[in-house]
Amino acid sequence: MSIFDGIENVGAKDKKQRVFYCFDGKEDHWRIYKLVPELPSVVGQKILTPQQWELVLKRGKQAIKQWTIRNLEVAQCVVVFIGSHTSEREIVLDQIRQAWEMKKPMIGIHIHHCDDVAHKCSLKGDNPFELVTVDNVKLSDKIAVYNPPSRQHKEVVAYIQQYIQGWITTAIVDSRF
Repeated sequence: MSIFDGIENVGAKDKKQRVFYCFDGKEDHWRIYKLVPELPSVVGQKILTPQQWELVLKRGKQAIKQWTIRNLEVAQCVVVFIGSHTSEREIVLDQIRQAWEMKKPMIGIHIHHCDDVAHKCSLKGDNPFELVTVDNVKLSDKIAVYNPPSRQHKEVVAYIQQYIQGWITTAIVDSRF
């Protein structure tokens, strides 16, 4: 599988929802790397290692856009994992804009209470949908963002596991598209 491969093939009988994971690769890679395998009801694009992502970044903005589009094309929904600095990352904001242009339903999930590599949580980040405006409307007015109520890593993961499939289904059903 190359770093440009899209979301894994999911059979028609497989009930897993196909998603595109959008997150701050610099600050939250470890959180996502550990969280995604804990979400058996969804399947997303291959989570690149930091070294693989650096290869994509070195190819420039057009390569990033192509990689994003390729993965979004097969996704039913976009899951934006929101960490402390997610809203500050231009790549994340570009991916959100691209998903909106491609009429992909989206949700946001705060992950600041998921452990990082040092087993520490971080501060709650700003909603990146607040920073993206389409037709004079903030996407935060259109897209649901969820904040797991616990401050304990295991409880946050369990909460996301329990509700993510429903959140995604609601986003797809309620989508303006």
